[in-house]
Amino acid sequence: MSKSKNNYPDPRGLLEQYGADAFRLYLLSSPVVRAEPLRFSEKGVEQVLKDFVIPLQNVWNFFETYAKVDNRKSSGTEVYFMRHAEKADLEEQQKNIPLSQAGKEYLLSHAFREQIIRVRPKLVIYSPYLRCEQTMEGVKAMLEQYTTGEVEYIEDERLEIGTSNISYLLEELQAK
Repeated sequence: MSKSKNNYPDPRGLLEQYGADAFRLYLLSSPVVRAEPLRFSEKGVEQVLKDFVIPLQNVWNFFETYAKVDNRKSSGTEVYFMRHAEKADLEEQQKNIPLSQAGKEYLLSHAFREQIIRVRPKLVIYSPYLRCEQTMEGVKAMLEQYTTGEVEYIEDERLEIGTSNISYLLEELQAK
C-alpha cells in the first residue's frame, strides 16, 4: 500500500462502514501484532464484523432486552469509575484549570449522553478539582434531564486526578 499511489481503502470510510471495533479486532488478530508484514484486506475487516462484532452485539441486545423484561436488578454495588486523563502529580495552581473547550463540547455530545444514560449511577463521587466539578455538573444535568430517581453526589478530597486506587471508597460503600 502506498500513500502516493492511493491504493488503500479510505480509513474514515472503513471506520464509518464497519466500525472501530471491527477494525481494531482485525488489526489485533493480524500478523502485524507479531511484527510480521500485513497485507491489509477490507474483506478481512468485513469478516471480523460478521463473525465477531455483530454476534457480540446481538448477544448484548438479547441480554439487555430480557433483563428489562424481567426487571433485572443488580445484587450488589455497581461502580462506574470515570476519571480524567490527567497526571496525578499536578501542582496546586494547576488543580483549578477548567475543562478545555473540547471537554466542554464532549459534555454536550450525543456519545456522552448515551454513556451517562446507560450507566444511570445512583452515586457520583468526584474530586474537588475544577475540571472534575465541571464534569460532575455535566453528569448531573444529563441525569436530571434524561433519567428519574435520586442520585447522591459526594465530593471526596482523597480522590486525586489520575488515581486508580479507589479501594477505600469501595470499602466505605460496602460498610454502609
